[in-house]
Amino acid sequence: SQRKYQHEWVASKRPASHFHKALVKYGFDVWEWSVVEQGEAPDRDFVKERERSIILENRTFEDGYNMTEGGEDFSSHPRLTTTIRPLPP
Repeated sequence: SQRKYQHEWVASKRPASHFHKALVKYGFDVWEWSVVEQGEAPDRDFVKERERSIILENRTFEDGYNMTEGGEDFSSHPRLTTTIRPLPP
């Protein structure tokens, strides 16, 4: 997907976030990438709230690689919310 490619490119060029550093450290092939929700949304506020809910439900802010609680900026991918977790060893 476009979003996965963006993450891989940033990780290979200038990894600054914990997630991008983890991509480099563990390799790109050990991650499970999936779309957790897609469809039509009534407005951007709905998408922002769904992103916050999904991050909260999956504890990916406290216990994962989300750097925020969600909903702050999604201009480059307004219709897609992803949650990324490493595969267990």
